[in-house]
Amino acid sequence: RARAADVPAPSTEGPTFREVLRDIAAQAGLLDGPLAPVSPTPASSEPDEPDEPARPAPVLPDRRPERSTFASLGIPGVLHERRPSSASVAQRLLAVLEGIDPPPPVLARRGDVVAVVGCDDGVLAAAGVLAEELGQTLDDVVVAGPDETGFHTVCDAESAASRRALWRRCGVPFVVAVQAPAGSRGAAWASEVLHALDPVTVWAAVSAERKPEDVVAWVERVGGADALAVSGCDATASPAAVLGTGIPVAVVEGRRATPAAWTALLVERLAV
Repeated sequence: RARAADVPAPSTEGPTFREVLRDIAAQAGLLDGPLAPVSPTPASSEPDEPDEPARPAPVLPDRRPERSTFASLGIPGVLHERRPSSASVAQRLLAVLEGIDPPPPVLARRGDVVAVVGCDDGVLAAAGVLAEELGQTLDDVVVAGPDETGFHTVCDAESAASRRALWRRCGVPFVVAVQAPAGSRGAAWASEVLHALDPVTVWAAVSAERKPEDVVAWVERVGGADALAVSGCDATASPAAVLGTGIPVAVVEGRRATPAAWTALLVERLAV
């Protein structure tokens, strides 16, 4: 007991300790204002010496982990600098997303073909958006697939070329949903069909779960795309990662991918 009494207790007084606490709180995102000074605890019954005049603690900058929050949503780091210094989370997200280049407009004349290519149900949803923009409905969408049964009126490059020659003489544009099988063979099949269709616009329907580099590689294998149609955002923690592909996003979860639509989706994700 005598030895324990000889060991001095750790001091929590003085500016050094308060600064350490302030730095820790700021780094954890818990500090919105100056840290209150720590009240000294008398060490003995002897009278205290007069304290020095108290100086107000400096106002520290906001160090909340916003950058890591944006990164967790998948927003590319190059976009983080495009935000205002002080605003709500939704306003900061909107400012970031407004800096993204929009997809090119869909300009289809009579007899033109616009196509959506992909490996899942997101193909039909995106084709429905395209059809609506052209004054049509999902029932007007032509479905292409390697299986000749069912609704697949285009099943290979030969039938695609035949249909394309017929459509050139029609008075409306045509929307084609190219449902490619998964894998490299499916990508090769889709590339041949798209080449025969000769579309004026191509959207690639992809899942938000896929890594950006995998999306880019697949799009290149099918022959390229003017924009992406993204679905499956609920299945990933970083739905905005697809923005890092460098390919504009035209549709997200079945609706036009406006900055407001992206912001609503990401703010909802932060609230979960």
